[in-house]
Amino acid sequence: MYSRPQKLVHINTIQYEIDMLDYCYNKVTRGWKNDIESFLSLEGFLLHYRNLVEFFADHGSLKVSKCEAWVPKGMAVNKAKIKSLKTTKPYERHRALISQYLQHCTETRIKDRSWDVVGMYAELRETLANFRKLFPVLVIPANKGESTGGYSTATVTTFDPGFSTRTPWGPKHS
Repeated sequence: MYSRPQKLVHINTIQYEIDMLDYCYNKVTRGWKNDIESFLSLEGFLLHYRNLVEFFADHGSLKVSKCEAWVPKGMAVNKAKIKSLKTTKPYERHRALISQYLQHCTETRIKDRSWDVVGMYAELRETLANFRKLFPVLVIPANKGESTGGYSTATVTTFDPGFSTRTPWGPKHS
């Protein structure tokens, strides 16, 4: 069986999306082994980019400005800083085209399309950096007797409940 890591609190979903976007961005911009890997990297980038621009533009069920829905209870937050993360330009510029492109087996899919991955990422870079400053690591309460290992698309480290200790998630971010 294959799965992604269990997301015990909603902030884990956002942090996962950011890490996956970074991974795919690095694969797209630094090279791949073959065409199939390049296609997977590009589609992964577009998928996670779309998910994040929806979140940061307040579209979808998790919205950046509605932090009570995704920040774990008991975690101190600066609501003004969180609301300052809201950005709509990447959503307005790219979301619809990405959705059309990712819909396989449609007439839209046959149209040649190139993506300015570097430019798109640049549009979101500051927002992602500011989010990471507020929430620098993955927050997953540990469940006794349960393992987060096995097959997954990310590495997860757990800690005791209470959010007093934080642990790294994925690659180090600058």
